[in-house]
Amino acid sequence: MKTYEQMAESVLNRIKIYEEEKKENKKAVRIGTAISAAAIVIIMTLFNLSLPVYARGIPVIGKVFAYIQDNLDFAGFYSKYAYEVGEDAEDNGVRITLSEVYCDGYNLFISYLIESDKFTSMLKEDDGYSKSQLNYYGKNLVISNDETKELDGFGVTGIEGKFIDEKTFAGVETLSLGNELFPDSFQLQISVSAVGLIGKKQDMISGKWEFIIPTESKKEDVVTYDVGITENEHTIDKVVVSPVMITVYTSYPDLYSGTVNYRVMSYSDISPTDDVSVMGEFAATSGYVKIPRKRVGKDLYIYVMDASDFDEGEKMYDRDAVEKHSIVSAHINLQ
Repeated sequence: MKTYEQMAESVLNRIKIYEEEKKENKKAVRIGTAISAAAIVIIMTLFNLSLPVYARGIPVIGKVFAYIQDNLDFAGFYSKYAYEVGEDAEDNGVRITLSEVYCDGYNLFISYLIESDKFTSMLKEDDGYSKSQLNYYGKNLVISNDETKELDGFGVTGIEGKFIDEKTFAGVETLSLGNELFPDSFQLQISVSAVGLIGKKQDMISGKWEFIIPTESKKEDVVTYDVGITENEHTIDKVVVSPVMITVYTSYPDLYSGTVNYRVMSYSDISPTDDVSVMGEFAATSGYVKIPRKRVGKDLYIYVMDASDFDEGEKMYDRDAVEKHSIVSAHINLQ
């Protein structure tokens, strides 16, 4: 793992590069400010070099990813809770920096900075590429007590974020263990074998980038609301709220196998007419939906329904129709 002196020097060097390349670009002011703040935080920690990085417990505030988090589906208040890693690996002209990690016990968030001169020509040759995603191939593993489990990605494909410039992508990958909780402490093993654009060409750059990071689950950041409301064997079991993500757990009779009729719709005081959930996963009799914490203020409204009950012409996402056909519902006031 890098020392804080090395991390500070790396960030300062990047500040110089960004400032030189972006002098004529007004948008660079915000980027430069965010990166400068990151450098200040790192430099200030040099007064306490006797402790390893994970023993410091210093939250990352104003890091390089802070300026993009408002545009990320899953970011929430990520920059206030993530912890600095600062590991990087370089191969085939691509440098991947694993910048920050945050695990709330239910979800794992990893921040990356991916840099390559090769991106410049790739971006020019593929005008249909996704500006908010970067694709990658690889494996993410959790190792604890000699047991290894592979992590599942959810949400958007690959890493969600944006290109800082034509050579640099900054973003966050969101992972989970499905319905399982993360161990209190574990080794996070990341093996990336290719990175590339999501576009018409689907060009990928092959290589080998590997990281092994000691990680802790910050379960003290999480509040669980035991709901337990049941109607017609359909139950809203619990709502788990972390600083970054809300997870709604439900259960139901084995009526929906092979269909997509089972639906969970969620609204909030911030978004009273649009569903705030971003993804869901449903097995034969239980499932969950994920909601970015930033989409909910204090009030969360949850509705469970059978989509086959909707009348012809009714809009599936219209809240009035959702309330009309709701089998079971709940209003959760988040403290």
